[in-house]
Amino acid sequence: MAIFIDLLIFGALLMIAFNIKVLGERMSRVNREQMDEHVYERLKAEIREELKSERKY
Repeated sequence: MAIFIDLLIFGALLMIAFNIKVLGERMSRVNREQMDEHVYERLKAEIREELKSERKY
């Protein structure tokens, strides 16, 4: 009976560890997507500025 309880606790800990790992991967992917979006917006702004300066000349 004690072995069954130990296995149950061990299984629960494994499930918790796996869920934490999955959440961490999901958060890193979201952060990377947000950073990519921010970089894209900054590049668009830089291109607009270059086009404006070229039109002045």
